[in-house]
Amino acid sequence: MDNGQKQAILREMYRIHETFTAELNLACKERCADCCTRNVTITTLEGMNIIQNLSSEEQEGLLEQLKQSKNGKRFHPAITVNEMADRCADGRELPEEQLNPDWGGCSLLDDGRCSIYSLRPFECRAFVSERKCSESGIADMSPLTVNVNNLFRQYIEHIDAAGMSGNLTDVLLSLLDESGTGLLSNRPISVLMIDPEHQEKLEGIMEELNTIRV
Repeated sequence: MDNGQKQAILREMYRIHETFTAELNLACKERCADCCTRNVTITTLEGMNIIQNLSSEEQEGLLEQLKQSKNGKRFHPAITVNEMADRCADGRELPEEQLNPDWGGCSLLDDGRCSIYSLRPFECRAFVSERKCSESGIADMSPLTVNVNNLFRQYIEHIDAAGMSGNLTDVLLSLLDESGTGLLSNRPISVLMIDPEHQEKLEGIMEELNTIRV
């Protein structure tokens, strides 16, 4: 499967997820950027989907934004989502990871708006809340939504199993000028992180994901 086909599948996965979130009663509104921190993780497939859909001038502007903030603290995942699923299934411990929203806002924000909104990666799409994050300090998601999001995370990594994952800044820098660091090798799905009580409700979404044709 070539990169173009993978990106087409990725976009269809985004569409399926948007259909799910459209039915939720969310507090998320335009210029609500409390969750837009420097801690977003993405795959290289998502990074390529962003970069290859920007003009040369836009790519240069993106690179400049990233370079200006690349020395700031940000979340660096210790393992990928599918490795996490494997470890949980085997009863192995998960590594401790440091993540602090106070490390600052996403470098791609422009006056409270995402400068790549239509191309934003899945983690940004998945961060939805039924209450304003500024009121509670956290995103308020139902257990079902958490399970749906984990399912999509695993499928996206699976499609990009030959690629890498890491902080958004590092992935984009690695694709634009090869200065990104701390990337992890992706892996295919071997076990799904679905709570038994939500499995039946997720069957329809899983069927859609498994039957994507591009």
